[in-house]
Amino acid sequence: MSEFLNVKPPTYATDANFPAGSEDWSATPTRIAPLTAELASGVIPDQQYPAQYHNWLIGSAFDVVGNLARIAAHSALQNWKRFDVPNASDAIGWSEIVGLQPIRTYDESGDRQRLPIVLGANSSDSNRTYMLRSNDGSAWDSPSEVEPSATHFPNPLYSCAGAPGVIVFGQASSPELAYSLDHGDTFANVTLGSVGGSALGVHFAPGIGVYFGAHGSGIFHTATLTSFGAAVLPSGVSTLVGPAEFADDGGSNVVVCVQDNALAHRSIYRSTDSGVTWTKVLDLASVTAMGNVKYSPALGLFIAWDTTAIWKSSDGGATWIQTSSPVFADMATGQDTMAIVGPAIVKLWSHTLVSSTYVQAGIAYSFDLGSSWNTWAFSHIVTRFPHKIRAFNGRLHAIDSSSIWISGQLSLPGAES
Repeated sequence: MSEFLNVKPPTYATDANFPAGSEDWSATPTRIAPLTAELASGVIPDQQYPAQYHNWLIGSAFDVVGNLARIAAHSALQNWKRFDVPNASDAIGWSEIVGLQPIRTYDESGDRQRLPIVLGANSSDSNRTYMLRSNDGSAWDSPSEVEPSATHFPNPLYSCAGAPGVIVFGQASSPELAYSLDHGDTFANVTLGSVGGSALGVHFAPGIGVYFGAHGSGIFHTATLTSFGAAVLPSGVSTLVGPAEFADDGGSNVVVCVQDNALAHRSIYRSTDSGVTWTKVLDLASVTAMGNVKYSPALGLFIAWDTTAIWKSSDGGATWIQTSSPVFADMATGQDTMAIVGPAIVKLWSHTLVSSTYVQAGIAYSFDLGSSWNTWAFSHIVTRFPHKIRAFNGRLHAIDSSSIWISGQLSLPGAES
């Protein structure tokens, strides 16, 4: 965890003019482990007393802080509360929860986020979609129907939190988006450009105030929501297919993970001009399963996941480095199956036990960019698989077909993606 704290050593630990001694000085001091013979004898190359001693103090102190932080994070990730979502089947007949999305809102205490749950009705009820809202999962507003024009929004459903009070929904069988400007009280609809196609994803980048939508004809952008311009396809791309997952770094950099139909595998594209142009920055060759991409404010990194590796970018998505190639056994694929909060990368996970009657369902999480993973099972109930996970208000929120799971506090609000 000390790498997240940005601690700088004393001046003389890096100042080549200060230390005395016969050894050559290095601008990058060697980390000295506590209680080592080398430290006691003072023979570590490139580090002279007192740089040795102070680096030892700094390293030891922040190792302790880091270890305590990891213990707290482990505890938060293994301490979940489950709340049943009220089943109003007698009134509107929904069959399962299909979406999870926070709404940004302002009140006298500042910027908060509420939690609406999007519910998909069964086919006998024309696939209508209803939304419930809750502050903490324990109490719910009455359901309201999301019904832009005559279009209904069943599963799969894409959503994003917009500017304060705004929420946007899209579905895979229509190029339309439904949006609300009043925290979900009423909805209107907007078409993604003049070219037909199915919606693949939606996103709002607060740093530039731009909404993005994607469907087969390309990627759309708008600052107003009431209309979208023409589709923009990245150079060399013919048609986009499958869900699209966007992320932004709070500034001008926006990335999207989506599949090019001609290539039959997924790639990550980047825009630095509010969606006017898109450039391929990472080709996930041979990966056809849905990938995930998020931005970690705590780490200052874009992080991408596919079924073979974890990737990171520290320069706004321009270049990517593979950080690990772990075995991603039993991790879920699909949109909104990865979340990042504080130092933790979290993936939805399920595992069939020796007896096929029981299936563990929960999360896998990593504190070292995917080099090692821990797992935590919500339950052994085979019918309840969490299928979406989001991080907001410093906590993780996951949904299964009939309930919501909320983790312990992992960070202050804002250190999540």
